[in-house]
Amino acid sequence: MSSIKRIQQTRLGGTSIVFTKWLVACPERHAPFRRGSAMSVDVSIRDDIADFLLNHYNVDLNSVPADATLEDLGLDSLGVLSVADLIETKYDISLDDERIASVKTFSDLMDLIRVKIAESAG
Repeated sequence: MSSIKRIQQTRLGGTSIVFTKWLVACPERHAPFRRGSAMSVDVSIRDDIADFLLNHYNVDLNSVPADATLEDLGLDSLGVLSVADLIETKYDISLDDERIASVKTFSDLMDLIRVKIAESAG
């Protein structure tokens, strides 16, 4: 059975199972994080979030205005926590719940992630 079929079959089993299977199916896209330039980190994080939104919410991040709120993207509080979990796992950072709850737009989320990555690098 191909990795893609396994991913599709486990989608109903929960986000964490899908993400785990996706990591196994696509290891080249999720190699251990190497600290690089800020631009490469931004692109990597944006790509990870865009993939998640497309796969779970059928939202193409490229067609969304920069000032769109997370609510505009269809993300409820559980969706925001799922994105945060994905980022925490891949980039080995911790995003505190209070700060996540204060995030209203995609750019707010990116800013929070950048701050946490910078803090963990220092």
